[in-house]
Amino acid sequence: MTAYPARGPGDKPPDTPPAVLAYPTDPAQVPAEFASLPNFVGWTWELRQDRRGMWTWTKPPVSPTTGARGNCSDPSTWGTFAQAVATARRARLPGIGVELTEALGVVGGDLDKCRDPVTGAIQPWALAIVRRLDTLTYVSPTGTGLRFFLKGRLPGARCRTGNIEVYSSGRYLTLTTERVPGTPDRIEARQAELEAWYAEVFPPQEPATAPGRPAGPVLLADEALVERATAAENGEKFARLWRGDTADHGDDDSAADLALCNLLRFWTGGDAPRMDRLFRRSGLYRDKWDERRGPQTYGERTIARALSGAVYTARRRRRLPPERPRQRRAVGRPLRRTAPLLPPAGPVARVGRPPVGRR
Repeated sequence: MTAYPARGPGDKPPDTPPAVLAYPTDPAQVPAEFASLPNFVGWTWELRQDRRGMWTWTKPPVSPTTGARGNCSDPSTWGTFAQAVATARRARLPGIGVELTEALGVVGGDLDKCRDPVTGAIQPWALAIVRRLDTLTYVSPTGTGLRFFLKGRLPGARCRTGNIEVYSSGRYLTLTTERVPGTPDRIEARQAELEAWYAEVFPPQEPATAPGRPAGPVLLADEALVERATAAENGEKFARLWRGDTADHGDDDSAADLALCNLLRFWTGGDAPRMDRLFRRSGLYRDKWDERRGPQTYGERTIARALSGAVYTARRRRRLPPERPRQRRAVGRPLRRTAPLLPPAGPVARVGRPPVGRR
């Protein structure tokens, strides 16, 4: 994605999105594993402004069958390769992509901001990954990144760190006709290589809270619980996450989601339904929370990860007398966001969080 700083209200970047490489128009130009599947979507440019005031061109999916916004968790919004190409041509979309599912057994990866679009030079860190995995790898539509596909299963739940993303479901990946020179022309089985590389890129995380304390009920209403958490010693951290601020986690939404769930685990005594209910009230909540990730949704999987370590919980030692004043802080409940339908063609400008399924 390409970001531009916005220095004030109404200060927008040029309306022209980045130039893109050609997308496949012949089934022979896509991997054999994909060609006959109804897993294709189109995509369009959408200009959005994030919390930091940065303007970013994002790539929401477009349904090949309706021309409306696609959804990575709803197969009814996908279509065949021929339908995706026809819709892209008719609506003058910049490209097409393929939706990944667990049943497909293919892992797709993004290596962002690693290639010079003019010279084609690939940065050493990305080139080392390409050589190590040794599988089908394409240049991204803007020419600044790479996309690889391999046969295998993700060995863990983490999927993003820095300029590296890797998925096996719940995402679509864009396709171009430019294969990285020297890479295989087919999707290779690389489970062992994937597991070794994944362990290095996503090392095991230590539990975020102290071990050895049993889970138990926390006798506080939701509003009081949030108020207590915000006033705690690490309350500023909780407050930032609660209002949707991901700066402490390098603007990695997934890492911030897990961090908030770790804190909610403490304050709810490991009560998963209550953690889910509270997360939905936070500024981090978005449509992705309910997207399927195999047998679980993204939200269920994130909560399960937070609960996988030893649960160290807060217990209410005594009931505060009614007359005792409490320090109150404003706790806002964010509005749920819905995804409007896309127009038939052309880039769109929006302000807010990036849409579901961007890539």
